Amino acid sequence: MLIMKKITSILNLILMLGSIVGFSQTQDTTRGSIPSVADLAIGKVRFRIGYYSPSVRGRVIWGGLVPYDQVWVTGAHSATAIELSVPVEVNGKEIKAGKYALFTIPSKDRWTIILNKNFEQHLTDDYSEKEDVVRLTVPVTESPHHERLRYYWRQIDETNVEIIIVWEKIKVSFPLKLLSAKPTYKISKSKILGAIDKPMNMPGMKMMTHAFSKSLPMNRNGSGTGWLPDATPMYAWMKSKNSWNYMYHGALFVRQNWQNLNNNFNSGGKQFDATGWAMGMAQKQVGGNGLLLLRGMFSIDPITEGGNGYPLLFQTGESYNGKPLVNRQHPHDLFSELAVAYTQRINNDIDVSVYVGYPGEPALGPTAFMHRISAINNPDAPLGHHWQDATHITFGVATFGIRYKKFKIETSSFTGQEPDENRYNFDKPRFDSYSYRLSYAPSQNFVLQASHAFIKNPEALVPAQNVNRSTASVIYSKKRTGNNLLTAALVWGYNNEGANHQEQSILAEGNYQLKTTTVYSRYEWVNKSTEELQLTSLGDQILAIQSFTVGVNRSISSWLKTNIAIGAQGTLSFIPSLLETFYGHNPFSAEVYIRAIPRLMN
Repeated sequence: MLIMKKITSILNLILMLGSIVGFSQTQDTTRGSIPSVADLAIGKVRFRIGYYSPSVRGRVIWGGLVPYDQVWVTGAHSATAIELSVPVEVNGKEIKAGKYALFTIPSKDRWTIILNKNFEQHLTDDYSEKEDVVRLTVPVTESPHHERLRYYWRQIDETNVEIIIVWEKIKVSFPLKLLSAKPTYKISKSKILGAIDKPMNMPGMKMMTHAFSKSLPMNRNGSGTGWLPDATPMYAWMKSKNSWNYMYHGALFVRQNWQNLNNNFNSGGKQFDATGWAMGMAQKQVGGNGLLLLRGMFSIDPITEGGNGYPLLFQTGESYNGKPLVNRQHPHDLFSELAVAYTQRINNDIDVSVYVGYPGEPALGPTAFMHRISAINNPDAPLGHHWQDATHITFGVATFGIRYKKFKIETSSFTGQEPDENRYNFDKPRFDSYSYRLSYAPSQNFVLQASHAFIKNPEALVPAQNVNRSTASVIYSKKRTGNNLLTAALVWGYNNEGANHQEQSILAEGNYQLKTTTVYSRYEWVNKSTEELQLTSLGDQILAIQSFTVGVNRSISSWLKTNIAIGAQGTLSFIPSLLETFYGHNPFSAEVYIRAIPRLMN
């Protein structure tokens, strides 16, 4: 089939190799607990963990050798010691530079991490809770088998690091934030002759940071200049060469789509097609505080779906052959983003950034749906797309942003008109519209945003009709027990076109990732006018449409660091009775698909 040949050729183009993050250690036998160290250096800053490393030797570790719900030395013989040459922040509390004991309280699903003043003691013989400096609780995740207990440092960026503990088949980790670059505590040279656990960085590699901040983790990267929670899982491939860091991510769905199958496909239809996108990013640190970003995004929609996109009941927006697209999702342009950005860090709390895209995405709305992990398994665009995040492909964008601690404020000038019907060309930049957005990340699990825009003549078929668009959203991400991941989004969008056309949309979606199975859902409540639905015979009315989607998929393969899954989803719609003449009663749609995305990064 022609479409399958196209899909195969695109797969060959977008598949690339990721990086392998490894470690080095000296050889040892499994007998006894050997003295070990884990060191990390960031400029003049030094960190060290000194411990005794026990081995499994066929024993039951968790709930056996290491009892649950009791303070554990997290090693053997003597208390595990952690040395910090600079003050750090752990769980929101400042920890002074110095030497501390590191204890834990393991349980089946979560561990309590403890830093304690008394580092000179045998096991936990002299442990006292009164000498605790800080406590925090972290989830337990699965890991490949490690015969010996190991500690690793992972540098996230120049001010954020992570301690990783692995043994047997589990892993726990917790973050530390540097509060200074000037050491006030000296860590002496190690005299340990046992195992040396290297930091989990590639030699000579500067770890990739957030696209618009050297002080934030890359997990916060959203679409355009938007944010996702720091706890967002990353499905991507990475590579480092010379002074550049590279990242690739994307998605491909090959599917059979049935819209309104319980009403003889009225106003719907069925179609076998493929939808997908690919994004590449290159990042280079400039001097001590500068950050250069190059980014490109490409969609396969024009090749695999043609000019009129795919059937999607009650969807509206853009046009084909001079007519509005109704009950179909328009294809996205082949060139969805070609952008360059520069960020200057003033200090750890303040960044100033400039972003220019042709095409690009202005500071408006939440992270676009295909980049939200809560929507990563749903092949369809939301029905409220043109109320919430439709400006993610705009031919001509310039954005200026300032981050202060947990807040970021941005303003954009951009082209208001949506892409034309030619999905392969570059539309004329006009810079006739503007937007502003405030983002807030109160914790690693949440990101909130509120934004507003004046959009000049977005629809080419409706000249001189401008839109004032307002949006607000909450995005959530949290690692649950084991490797389970929960992500969710709540989005509100409002279009004011004047006269009697003030329309709202609400979206709530969630994605629960188990080890190999994912369950996801999406609920939408959207105002659609009879004009948009091309049902002017019903008069000028605003109609409320609701849809509820539930889907499930299962990973079946991991090939070339790519996760391949098969899945299915169903959508039930609830509509006003006067629409039943055209759509029938409670339209139901279904899809089955094969999905390919980069494998989850650890």
